[in-house]
Amino acid sequence: TDFPVYISLHMIDETAGASARMVYLDLNDRKIEYVDDTDGSFWMSRMVTSAGGNPGRGISLAFANDNPVISYVDASYSDLKYAQPASSKGGPTCGADITGWDCQTFGIESKFHTSLAVDYYYDNPNILFEYYSVDGLRLTHYDGSDWEDPISISNSDIESLDQKIVCSFVGGIYTCNTHVAYFDNTTDSVMYAHTVTNTGNCGGGDWQCETVDGNLGSTYGGVDLELDTSSKPSISYYNSTADQIKVAYRVGNMTGTGCSTGNGDWECDIVEGVGFLSDPQTALAFTESNTACTSACLLYTSRRG
Repeated sequence: TDFPVYISLHMIDETAGASARMVYLDLNDRKIEYVDDTDGSFWMSRMVTSAGGNPGRGISLAFANDNPVISYVDASYSDLKYAQPASSKGGPTCGADITGWDCQTFGIESKFHTSLAVDYYYDNPNILFEYYSVDGLRLTHYDGSDWEDPISISNSDIESLDQKIVCSFVGGIYTCNTHVAYFDNTTDSVMYAHTVTNTGNCGGGDWQCETVDGNLGSTYGGVDLELDTSSKPSISYYNSTADQIKVAYRVGNMTGTGCSTGNGDWECDIVEGVGFLSDPQTALAFTESNTACTSACLLYTSRRG
């Protein structure tokens, strides 16, 4: 029996309704599993990495060219890795007994956390990760031929993170904006950041960062980001000070009640008071037809303390 931790959830709208895709670490056998409910009657599981390995907590799922792609960290060597179906790369390198996936290592060291998002116009991925050599939040982008050098968003100690990409085609120009949520371990705060043009307060002026909820204590992970159809962010996370799973959603224009920080651009809901959780993880998703906080799916897992 699998012991799933570090879940990444993806919802897909189909003719017959929404279906779910998930990837997780099976703590019993130390392997990454990809599962889906595509036939509508039961879940199908596929092993991505060999049992007995040492993948870290940074497991993230996205889709490129309608195929699942996964980022994670090999904790044995602090290697940032990227897995995709072997048919698109031509070789199973995720383990001796893995025949359906190819795993790339591209020379970047990470601690435990990654988040993967895809530009759906070019199907090129971004990987957001916690830098290994020094504290900080970094982002690397695949430009169609190679992975670009990582850019810096924050130099704080990062506990957990997530990202989404929104693209538009206006006036003959195709542009993408990246949205990021993370837990700042230095200030014990959930943070939100998005790309701007030379007017931001972080990331060398290319990013705007703001506090969503503060004075939370250590989350031990658990931050997850989702955007509604108007690109407004919602963030799920664990508040270890109050032992609560919470969802914050951005209302803007200071019209919200605020979270513990009193920031009126955000509204916070307590989903469940759960008692102390050790290493909690949350996964938040909407179907493509839904708006913020309407018919959302929220999963969370934990090892009880």
